[in-house]
Amino acid sequence: MPSDEGFSQQPMTPPILPGDALFISYPVTIWVVAFVAFVYWFFPAVTMQLLLATGFGPHLTGARLGLAAGGLAFPFQIAAVVFLLPRFAGIRLEQIGLTTRRLGRNCLWGVVGWLILTPACMALYLSVTALYGSQAASNVHEHPLVELAQKGLSLGELFLLIAAVSVTAPVMEEMLFRGALQTWLENRPEAAHFVMLLAFLASLPVQLVTHLVFLASHPMQRDAWVAAWKQGGQALLVHCDPVLFVVALTPIYLVIYRLSRTPAWPAIFAASTLFAAVHSFAWPSPVPLFVLALGLGWLAQRTRSLAGPIVLHGLFNAVNCAMLFWK
Repeated sequence: MPSDEGFSQQPMTPPILPGDALFISYPVTIWVVAFVAFVYWFFPAVTMQLLLATGFGPHLTGARLGLAAGGLAFPFQIAAVVFLLPRFAGIRLEQIGLTTRRLGRNCLWGVVGWLILTPACMALYLSVTALYGSQAASNVHEHPLVELAQKGLSLGELFLLIAAVSVTAPVMEEMLFRGALQTWLENRPEAAHFVMLLAFLASLPVQLVTHLVFLASHPMQRDAWVAAWKQGGQALLVHCDPVLFVVALTPIYLVIYRLSRTPAWPAIFAASTLFAAVHSFAWPSPVPLFVLALGLGWLAQRTRSLAGPIVLHGLFNAVNCAMLFWK
């Protein structure tokens, strides 16, 4: 009888599915993340400068100028990712979730996720706001687009606002945070520590960052922080709530990183924390947005597609936009 001694030394490994083989053979690198981040911020900034240079910009101020610049930049952002990223980064678009594979089913999952997460996130936002009680007016900071909508919009600006909230922001943010960043973290689990550090830095108040960098040249901002420090308590927490939120998430992240048997969950958690932190200017939005991001990250990792997350994100933003005009 033939001996089976040779067979006993062969390690048993699970088969690699074709889709997973693509991610393993051609991993997403930090340069992919950097490219998408560059596209995300560069084109709106350039468009804004062009508007100012051509004479249109001076007629727009603040959020109105950003709204117009973002709308005009969006086609160029998509073109840069679709046509330039594969050529210069050496990856295929489906590696960052841009695929039509199982499109209908993935979109349906996005709708299901929206039905589950939207009421949960709204309830969480209202709960955090209610905790401030009579201090809510000084602690809750509206998104600049919310403040813009409250001032009144022209028909063109209304169209740009709806498009920015429901299409532009979901597409670009999902490509950056779920498509590029989260996928990279799955390939480089140790890099999640660095992303958590970035989240902490992103949560720092702009006044504090400016104070640290330009201490001597910004005495007004320095004085505001000194006054808050002297008052202590609630006055100081107004500036520090986003930072404390990220600090509170850090031990949870470390436990997940240590106990997780797969790099997926640390990647989802770190990417979600950074996603929430970059929205710290509109506190307490980062709290429900973190929960939303966890759902978006799980859906992106599960389906290996951005179709579901984009649909979920877009519908979530659309509901918030509709509620804004019903107030």
